[in-house]
Amino acid sequence: MQLHPKKLEYIEQEAFRILGHFEEVEEEKQTARSIQGSLEHRMTLDLTDKLADKPLLEHTFSAGETISVQECYKGKCIRLSPDNYPEFKKFIWNIYNEKEIKAHISVDFVEETAIKWMTTTIRNKKAENSFSTYLINKMDDSIEELKIHFPVLNLDIESPIIIGNAKLEYFTKEYFDWLIEKHKTHGRPNTKDQYEELRGRYQGKVFATFVVRAERRRAREIAMEQCFLAIDILKICSETLDVPNARLGFDIDVRARESEKIELIITKPTQEAESFSVSTYGNPYHLVITKEEWSRMISRQLPILNHFVKKCSSDPSELEILILNSIMRFGDAMTTKILHQRVVELFTILESLLLPDKNSPILDSVCKYCSKLISKEPQHRKDIIRILKKMYDVRSELIHHGKMQQFDLHNLRTLQHIVLFLLCSLIEKTQNHTSKLSVLREIDDAILNAY
Repeated sequence: MQLHPKKLEYIEQEAFRILGHFEEVEEEKQTARSIQGSLEHRMTLDLTDKLADKPLLEHTFSAGETISVQECYKGKCIRLSPDNYPEFKKFIWNIYNEKEIKAHISVDFVEETAIKWMTTTIRNKKAENSFSTYLINKMDDSIEELKIHFPVLNLDIESPIIIGNAKLEYFTKEYFDWLIEKHKTHGRPNTKDQYEELRGRYQGKVFATFVVRAERRRAREIAMEQCFLAIDILKICSETLDVPNARLGFDIDVRARESEKIELIITKPTQEAESFSVSTYGNPYHLVITKEEWSRMISRQLPILNHFVKKCSSDPSELEILILNSIMRFGDAMTTKILHQRVVELFTILESLLLPDKNSPILDSVCKYCSKLISKEPQHRKDIIRILKKMYDVRSELIHHGKMQQFDLHNLRTLQHIVLFLLCSLIEKTQNHTSKLSVLREIDDAILNAY
């Protein structure tokens, strides 16, 4: 990993300056807190005897944010206080925001590596290596090619599908047979039971996958973004686009709103021991992507969204970033069960794509630019504006008055299609435009020159 010499010089000087803010203190003895309620009855593993005899890094949090860190070992701690931690964090982000680092390394890795160099230097009373050399070596050593798999709940596929830069696939019986055989040939026959257990959990399950070369935590972040985009494209192009009240249940497990299976424990209050039973049933909103379903998704503009995500570079333009964010918001909106809330979220997408600035009138701007980007036919433009105004009333009633105004499902269907066609139009505009304002100015100029 190569950094500019001036940047390396800055990093080195700043590292030694911040090193002076760390202090050596006695470890405070923690008073054991009694555990009560449900936590007291949880089945837990005691791993005390398995803890390694090495320094332990501890974070202090406030409102979910780290405010200080310390590394403790054998009663002695090396600490960075809350007064000095913000300055250290600023230093870490300055390093992390280097383009080459950000592409391959997570900010947590940079921070942990910096803390390790500083605490080791203090503990040993000397620096074995310069900070920049230590950091770059650690970053280079951490980078590897990885294939990340995210389980997708409530989804089955007839064959692997590539969407954007990710792939939807599944582990086959043959794959686990191969794994077991491979480990036998390497003299590890006892792994069969281990892989049979994995087979039971994962064989036939659908995963969103992505291959990436990066440090592990950064690889997970990059893969997650690409896999989320792939699933969001599927949501946008699902049956729910045409039938707004058709529920979507599939998603990557870390953000799924619907569980894969529902479990109930049922007892009779007067006969607890005799009546204890567990009922399990599958989620009714499970989707199977057959060849026919895939054809319908293709007819709903999936190839346009798919091609756009594939071609987006590692350094997307402002307009491309807006579109990518809108695809993710749109996918999330399609999962929303409360249809009035979906209307609000769809208008949030329209506003982000079509408002020239924060002072622009929302409805006027959305109607003006949206209708012209989607259609060239005057009557069609009038119909688009009519639907936008009707559905904006629904949005306003909920946002400003907390009321759920009745609306025609056909109008929501049309609004969903309007958002999709707007995205497709803006995707085409990325060939000649890099910003939203550039697109909107083109429309304004065309209006001025029209007569």
